[in-house]
Amino acid sequence: MPRAPRVADGNVIYHVLNRRVGREPLFLREGDWLAFLALLGESIEREAKQGRPRPEIFACCLMPNHWHLLVRPGADGQLSSWMGWLALTHTHRYRAAQRTTGEGPIYQGRFKSFPVQDPGEASGGERGFWTVARYVEANAVRAGLVTDAADWPWGSFALRRRRVAWLADWPVPAPTDWRRQVNRSMSEETAAAVQTSIKRGRPFGEDDWVRGAADRLGLASTLIRRGRPKKPVEKGP
Repeated sequence: MPRAPRVADGNVIYHVLNRRVGREPLFLREGDWLAFLALLGESIEREAKQGRPRPEIFACCLMPNHWHLLVRPGADGQLSSWMGWLALTHTHRYRAAQRTTGEGPIYQGRFKSFPVQDPGEASGGERGFWTVARYVEANAVRAGLVTDAADWPWGSFALRRRRVAWLADWPVPAPTDWRRQVNRSMSEETAAAVQTSIKRGRPFGEDDWVRGAADRLGLASTLIRRGRPKKPVEKGP
């Protein structure tokens, strides 16, 4: 099946992921992690200086060989241009710092993304947003790097406590037991649903919203079940 078209409508929330080529380490020392966090803030300011709406970053988690973002660009086409600049600039600076300039890209390819239901669109929509935010902020816990997301300095759960300026306020408040939810194991079914959206670019949220978003954003193909169609059962004479 061909790739789903790259959709970049403005004012839509997206989960975004990119990974180091060959799954090699992307962050080797503390300075690498800090430099990327600074670059996220710089990327937002650059968009504003270029006269475009200021995009929002609601959640993030840097992992040893990849990163996750939960974002909302403010204009059509901004997601692609913003993430393209981020990856290209990170590559150039990373190569310069490692003295490996000219050795090619560090990312495996274009970023992956999928739309997430805006919790303000319908009653109950906050569940989809919270699920994806939890998936993002729990990455280090799920990988066994820490047992408490508050102890992972490269994720938004800890960064928010440090009042990092470029982290945006959520469209809806987090549940009062958010820390417990993030640190508690996510069900296999829920994690699989998010991972399917990552792999296929499928919208994530309530069923009715997912179908509507897929039609509106040209992502209907992401809802089609993959695999060969079953052969019809032949009836006897």
